[in-house]
Amino acid sequence: MLGNLIGLYDSEINYVDSFIGKFINKFNVGDNTLLIITSDHGEEFLEHHLLGHGYSLYQASIHIPLIIKLPGNNQKEIDEKYVTLLDIMPTIFDLLGCAPPDHILGTPLLSKKPLFPWIAKVLPWKNTPRHIFSELHTLSHKTVLSSGWKYYYAGTSEEEYLFNIETDPLESTNLIEEEKEKGRLLKNTLFNWLDHAKRYPTTKSPHTISKEEQEKLEALGYIGTVENPRAQ
Repeated sequence: MLGNLIGLYDSEINYVDSFIGKFINKFNVGDNTLLIITSDHGEEFLEHHLLGHGYSLYQASIHIPLIIKLPGNNQKEIDEKYVTLLDIMPTIFDLLGCAPPDHILGTPLLSKKPLFPWIAKVLPWKNTPRHIFSELHTLSHKTVLSSGWKYYYAGTSEEEYLFNIETDPLESTNLIEEEKEKGRLLKNTLFNWLDHAKRYPTTKSPHTISKEEQEKLEALGYIGTVENPRAQ
């Protein structure tokens, strides 16, 4: 059963990959084009007794691809540094030679510009490596990732986890008791960020969707009741 699900998922990836190739050929995406390919999330296949996405912030869900094809550059290079989807917009602005709006978060990936200043002020130590933050609002889960270490706070249960994802990429060993000081520092960083992160108001517009649209969104997992699909 699990093997079939993974096979179907791999088939979907191959399907999307084939259409990316068709898109590049159809629109003649060449040397004058900036092409960025990424994803919104991954999938869990019972690595932590969970199936699907939207239920956790383990690496299986949040470690996603980011491929950038620069204009006039066909050289392949793999960069192992930690980045966030928030970096994509300032990267585009930077490549265009434009100043991003003041409220934009993230940092240009191909620039030597410093980390956005407001968060640098609230980190608990100076000259710190970059920290990547993630939130799952529906379950109040929060994480911070830095230098191969990941602190994970499960807000619904208040459980704490600390993983070394360099040596334990599957996050199978919780080191929160063995590495208490490391966990404490990362926890402080995470909650400092939550206390000081800029929040921007959003507006809601009423919209009624058809039954067919609702069924499609439910099938894709974008609406519906959030439940923990833990396997027994």
